Amino acid sequence: MVNRSYLGSITKYSELGFGSNATVYLCEYFDSSVAYKEFWSPEYVASIKDEVIKLSEFEGDDKFIFPDKFIYERPKDEIFKGYTMPLLYNFNFLYETYLESLDYDKKISLLFKARDLIEELHKKYRTLHADVAPWNFMYNEDNDYLVLTDFDT
Repeated sequence: MVNRSYLGSITKYSELGFGSNATVYLCEYFDSSVAYKEFWSPEYVASIKDEVIKLSEFEGDDKFIFPDKFIYERPKDEIFKGYTMPLLYNFNFLYETYLESLDYDKKISLLFKARDLIEELHKKYRTLHADVAPWNFMYNEDNDYLVLTDFDT
C-alpha cells in the first residue's frame, strides 16, 4: 500500500483539537507540516478502516480534507494508529464561538456553501458524510473559502 507509513515518520508538535475518537496534532511528516489524526481505540479503527482507506484515493480535491498517509505502529499491523491530512493555514473551524462572531448574512452564506459541499461530496465521490456538524467545516475568511473535513465516522 503506497499510502502506508509508520509512527517514526511523525514528529508531533502540538495539539490542534480532539473529537470523540481521536486527537489531531500539528506534526512534521518528513519535511512537511501536516495535521495528524491519532485514534484512541483500535476497535473503533477496525470498524472504519476499509471505508477510510477508500477515501484516501480521492486526495487532491481542495474542497475536502481527505486522509493522506495512514500511520501504523509496526510494519505487520493491519490497523492504523492514525492518518495524516493536509494542514490548512488561515482557516478556522466553525466552532460556536467563531460562528457567534459572524453576522447573519455570513452565517446564511456559509450554510449554503456547506450544503453545496455535502451535495458535491455525494455526487462526485458517492460518499455520505456521517457527522455533518459546524466543527467539521473549516473556513478561510480572507478568501471566503469553506472546506469539509473529518470523514472517519
